[in-house]
Amino acid sequence: MFKKYIKLINKKYNILNIIKKYVFLKKIGNNYFGLCPFHKEKTPSFCVNLFKKYFYCFGCNFGGDMISFLMKYKKEKFINIINILLKKNIFFKKNSDEEKIFLIYEKINLIYKKELKKNYKAKKYIKLRNINKKIIKKFNLGYSKNINKKFKFIKKKYNFIYKNINILKNRIIFPIRNLNGKIIAFGGRSINNNYKNKYINTYENFIFKKKKEFYGLYENLKHIKKKKYVIIVEGYIDLLTLFQFGFLNTISILGTNFTKYHFKKITKITNKIIFIFDGDIAGNLAINKVLNLCLSLSLKNKIISFVILPYKYDPDNYLRKYGILKFKKKIENSISLFNLLINKIINNNNIRTLQGRINILYNFKNIVNNINEDFIILQIINLISKILNIKINYIIKFILKKKINYEKRKVYYVKNINKEIILLYNIIKFPFLIKKINLNILYYIKNRNRIIYIILKKIKKIYYFVKFKNFLNIINFFRKKNNIFNEFSYKKLKKNNIDFNYLLNKIKLEIIKNKIYKYYNNKIINKKKYKNLFKKWILLKKK
Repeated sequence: MFKKYIKLINKKYNILNIIKKYVFLKKIGNNYFGLCPFHKEKTPSFCVNLFKKYFYCFGCNFGGDMISFLMKYKKEKFINIINILLKKNIFFKKNSDEEKIFLIYEKINLIYKKELKKNYKAKKYIKLRNINKKIIKKFNLGYSKNINKKFKFIKKKYNFIYKNINILKNRIIFPIRNLNGKIIAFGGRSINNNYKNKYINTYENFIFKKKKEFYGLYENLKHIKKKKYVIIVEGYIDLLTLFQFGFLNTISILGTNFTKYHFKKITKITNKIIFIFDGDIAGNLAINKVLNLCLSLSLKNKIISFVILPYKYDPDNYLRKYGILKFKKKIENSISLFNLLINKIINNNNIRTLQGRINILYNFKNIVNNINEDFIILQIINLISKILNIKINYIIKFILKKKINYEKRKVYYVKNINKEIILLYNIIKFPFLIKKINLNILYYIKNRNRIIYIILKKIKKIYYFVKFKNFLNIINFFRKKNNIFNEFSYKKLKKNNIDFNYLLNKIKLEIIKNKIYKYYNNKIINKKKYKNLFKKWILLKKK
């Protein structure tokens, strides 16, 4: 649909003229360079290629065409940028099939609501679970009986919807809504405990994916924003009970595991999450899965904690038995993700035995590989050091060794080309990169390739005294004089598409790794320097 509009934009506008409005650019060779508007920098690394109609920043690794530049710079949607550039009012047409399904689901829900008022067994079950009329109205609860006659209007045109709702016979119905308030699916709870599956959802389709949706998010959104945190439970009834007792900022997952899609969705609304799962084996397994998932994601500015309920209790029956005050205390004393992780590692093993201590170290090592935050790794190291009474440097070496082995397996994607030659190739292509070569890197290169070390050292000195034109001539002179590029062809380099920053990080990692081992081998160890080096190593590892 938008291909013709993109072609029009490319004909009408020049990428250089568009970007020049926002970034001061200077021509160097065939490209134009300037300071990147998307991150702080002192040396220009933002490059615009007029012929390819493309921009790229070597500092933050972001690139694209003029539309993607304006989208990021102006923080506007794709369609809005097209409208601005073409001075037109283009809009997306709503998917007619989606709208029809939403309307049909609303009609079906009205039938379910009427059926709940009529059916004696359904009303009896609602009373048994102490669900009041306000809750029924707020969440639009219903009941599904075998009412094929009433759904004949669906069977002919939308057979897949008919099959969907047919599985909900003899169940209390919970309509599941998206953030716009549209019904996208139904959940059902059997009123007869003899059913194998107590809870069931309608099948997934193009408007409904279980792994991405919550129950009660639309209804309780304003309460979550007001209280600035969310409570996540496992079941529909748990949510209704908590809401009834005043815990209005509660939502529920749809009988499936908490996923990265759930995490991304809810952390856009609030950064504080409290999980309250059932106190049985399945609930503990769910907690472990959430722990592992959260550790693999970015936890920056996120507060995640857990309420651990006694065995065979769920949020519904615990709240009804012990009351609001005790439940509030449970929430106030919820265990942070970090503390729960340490407790699980320690409590599953006997610290007094040698085997128990070894198991703790190996469990911890496996967990560290999934952690994305260096701060958490360092905090765990300090705690494990205190608990096991082992020196921090021994624990760091134990972890570092495995991480380095992993790095070797992952490895450099270029084996036959020297790193020093690739650095020089990049500096010839983009001369400003010489500023990134510090003394540590120069000494590292000196031990590996003395000729390139001398060239880079002289280029670094020349950079501050000679203009760019002469500077480029001098580099070409070095190229011809030393014949250092005879070892490989330019085509081979282009095929490998080696990123300068990636390569520089690899060299810095090697330098820090060597220093860590030097400190470790010395009898007298400076703990502050050792910790700082390890922290630098983790930070570089994530780049």
